[in-house]
Amino acid sequence: CELLVEGGLARERVVLQPYGLPPLAVEPPRATGPLRVGFLGGLAKHKGAHVLVEACAGLAGVELSLHGDSSDRAYVERLRERVAETGA
Repeated sequence: CELLVEGGLARERVVLQPYGLPPLAVEPPRATGPLRVGFLGGLAKHKGAHVLVEACAGLAGVELSLHGDSSDRAYVERLRERVAETGA
């Protein structure tokens, strides 16, 4: 905000709109069971869901869920197949 005011914009015209969600209260990790990881969002290549899939595939005790879609049907299908293959 200060940069805009320093640049000449009237302070009363500057409104800060927070981005995202406030942090959630998270319970301490459980000593048993898998670590559950989820991806929620558009499954576009530039968001890197494939990187997450490969990272989770190399870890024991990790359960991955993908939630989202894309117009790139082939990419989404490859992601889902890879998650099923690895059991992540």
